[in-house]
Order: sequence, then C-alpha cells, then structure tokens
Amino acid sequence: MEAAALLVAIVSAAFSIIVAASIVAWSIGAWLAHVSAELAPPRAPASEDNRGRRFAPVSAHGLVSRLVRVIVAAWVLVVAAAGCKRQPASRDPAPTTSPAASAASPPAPAAAASSAPLAVTRPTGPGISDWRAADGVKACQTRSKDLDPGLASGLIAMAGRGKELAVAWFYNNRVKGEGLVAFSGYDSQLRPLGQPHGLGKGVLARPTIVPRKEGWLALWFDAEGLVYSRATWAATMPSVEHLRAVTLDVAPHTAIIRGKGGYLLAVAPLAASGDSAQLGLFAFAPEDDGGEAVKALGATHHARRPEHSALVETEAGFLVAWEDGPSGDRGVMLTRFDSTGKELGDGVRLSSPGVAATSPTLADTAGGALAAWTEGGEIVVAALDGVGAPKGAARRVAPGDRPTLVPSSGGAALVFSHKLEGVPPHVAAVHVSEQGAVPTFGVVLSDAKGKVAISEPPAAAALEDDRLAVGFVYADGMRGALKVVAVAGCLVDAPTAQ
Repeated sequence: MEAAALLVAIVSAAFSIIVAASIVAWSIGAWLAHVSAELAPPRAPASEDNRGRRFAPVSAHGLVSRLVRVIVAAWVLVVAAAGCKRQPASRDPAPTTSPAASAASPPAPAAAASSAPLAVTRPTGPGISDWRAADGVKACQTRSKDLDPGLASGLIAMAGRGKELAVAWFYNNRVKGEGLVAFSGYDSQLRPLGQPHGLGKGVLARPTIVPRKEGWLALWFDAEGLVYSRATWAATMPSVEHLRAVTLDVAPHTAIIRGKGGYLLAVAPLAASGDSAQLGLFAFAPEDDGGEAVKALGATHHARRPEHSALVETEAGFLVAWEDGPSGDRGVMLTRFDSTGKELGDGVRLSSPGVAATSPTLADTAGGALAAWTEGGEIVVAALDGVGAPKGAARRVAPGDRPTLVPSSGGAALVFSHKLEGVPPHVAAVHVSEQGAVPTFGVVLSDAKGKVAISEPPAAAALEDDRLAVGFVYADGMRGALKVVAVAGCLVDAPTAQ
C-alpha cells in the first residue's frame, strides 16, 4: 500500500513539472507568434482540396496549445487510474487462494472447478454424541465371528462382492520366525466358504484385497516390493508376481483400487527429488490377457512429503488425496487427474489450515465422491462432486482416528476407531449421505463399554443388501484376536441430522 501511494505521488509531481514547463513554453510561443504575425507579409487565403475540406497552416502557438491539452489529459487519466487501483485495496484485503475458506463463506460453485478441485469450508456441526451398541439397536441385524484367536498383528484387509466376503491379514508365524499373509472367505452370515490358508510370505504391512471377474486378487509386500496373486477359497499356495517399482518403504502410503477399465489402479510416492517427492498414478495387473502389464498414467507436481494416500475413480477421472506438509502443519491435500492421467490444476488443502490433519480416505458415490480424514483429533467428512468441488461444508462426526469409507446405498459407510476420554478405543460406524450429511446417532460394533480395546484401525467392506462387514483386532491378554462383525438394517436407515 505504501509503495503504491509513493508511486502515485512521484508520477503526480513529475506531471506537474511538465505542465508548468508547458505553460511557460505556451506563453513564450504565444508572444513569438504575435511578433511573427506583425512582421510577416499578408498570407494567401487558405486553399481547399477537391473534397471541400479546409486546411489552414498551424501556428507555433496552436501547436503548443494542443501539446498542453494532451499532457493535461494524460496526467488526469494516470492519476484517476492509480486512484481506482488504490481505492479497493485500501478497503478489503486482496483475494486469497487459501485452502480452506471461513465457515461463513459459501463454497465456490462446482462450475469453477472444471480444471481443479476447490477447497472445502471449515468443519461445521456438533458431531454425533449419541452412540449405541449394535446389539442393542432393534433394527440391527448383527453377526460376529472370531477368525484368529492367536493373531499378533492387526493388519487386516477386506473386500465384498454380492454375498461373499474376502478377508486377508498378516500373520506372524512365531514357530518359523516369518510373516505370512492369510486368506479366508465367508458369506453374508459369516459362514465359512473355505478354510483359512496362507498365500505367501510377507512383511509387516497391511494387505489389500480386490474382487476380479473370477475370484479375488490379494496384494501385500515382501522384501522385494509389492506382491500380488490370485486368491481362491481352496487352500492352495498360488503363484505370485511382483511389482518392484512399488517398494516396501512406501507400503503404508500406497493406495490400490479396482479400476473401471479392468486394471488395478495404484497411487504411491515416487523417489524423492531433493527435499520433495511426488505421487505416481499407474495401472497394472489387467484382467484380460494381452493387456499392458504396467502403465504409468501420471504424477502430481506440487506434493512435498506425501503420506497415506487415497484414490478413487469418478466419471470425470481420478481424485487423489494424501497427507502432506511440515511436522507442525500436516494437512490433507486433494488433486484431480483426467481420465488420461493428466493432473489438472495445483490441488487444494481439504483440511483446515493450522490444524493437524491425517489419514484421508475416499469413496465414490453416484454424484461424485466422499472424503473423510482426521482433523484435530476428530473425524471429518466432506461431499465432493465428480471433479472434486465441494458440495457443501465439511461435517464433524466424532473424536477418532483412521477412518475408512465404504460405498453403500445413497452414500457410504464410515468406519473408524472411536476415541473418548477415559475409554479405550472401539469400532464405530455411521452412514454418510452423498451430500455429506451425518445421522443423529452412531453404532458401536466392538465393546461399547470399552472393556475390550481394539489395537489397530478397523477394515471394512460392503456386502449385498446394505450389509456392512467390519474386521478389527482386539486385545486378548498378551495377544490379539481378529474379529469380524457383519451388520445390516441400522446404518442406512438411521435418521439424518439437519
């Protein structure tokens, strides 16, 4: 502001000097013109050309007079323009591209986000305070099963297709001193579809399960990088393939989903360049024979230290979320890729500035996507359209950590580790609408009284008829125990808070 005022003052002073000099020159010119007119002989009449326009010689006095008028007009225009630029700046701050707008400001319309997502507003709403045990809710149809009473790790993966549920988990074989990835299947009533069996050796990292046209594909990590293999209900040790470009050190920060084009889609941190690293988006493991084994689709261009990424495919392309920023200001970022893998825009910060935020998750919906993350110790959820623009303000849900979104009718099920002061963490679930609305009460799927604490974040999968399956590990003396709960009838139908 001070610099602009100083510039206007300098320009005004310069033009004032020029105008004063011009007036002096005009006076001298007028006197010379008068003297010349007295001494010169009479002039001939002005000539007329063949178009009837008159042209008269211009005197020195006339030239100087015109020059003065031009200079004065230019000076007035410059001062007026400088004043127009300075006036609004003195009243309101310049527009900012802050990642999160204030709660009072409405989000920008989705049309403005044709090339990049927009920031959501700060979280609103009081969150859910009414939590009910699933077996105490009349509408809930609940089934539970203990899968592995001697489990030493809580790294679980789940996937659903129709009435079938596939579960994979990391198992620490203490006898052989090695880690194994175990696999098993169940129907919607948690009746076994086969015997639990091992798929291969692995290291301590959460596996992934995705449905295929036939069977399932299990993915996990070993010392060489990402491993994937067909998984069936039969207790056989299948052959495995490696994708060594995705190394073990990025295992916690890699997201893998089933793409709509028959490929698996993954987003993972690339090798660091200097003090920053980017996220790479690629497709691999085609379902149909003859497809390209691995296809690099694109990469971010503005990440710094990306961790815990999430990925979803929409009709308009891909949305990628991740955790980023310095240790004192970690936030959740979002960017968009078109269907060819080209990143559009510079991305935005989904979470509120100045508040620590972690663990993003994404789920596709009929109208776009839902995003959830942990912000300031609370679970926050926001609705996005197909290009990542917010549909409204983000909503508070409850104190918790490590949320997981699973698509369901009219939105998604949100499962997370619920944390209350003085009570060990337990597994909670709510249904979030496509518009980001949360219900008036939530359901507790583990011990609601907190007598049994879960030791790791839960996994979740959607089954037919809006049935939700959730897997978690709870403390059982000195060891952990893996438990699966299937619930229906009390999530989608829960009344929505206004």
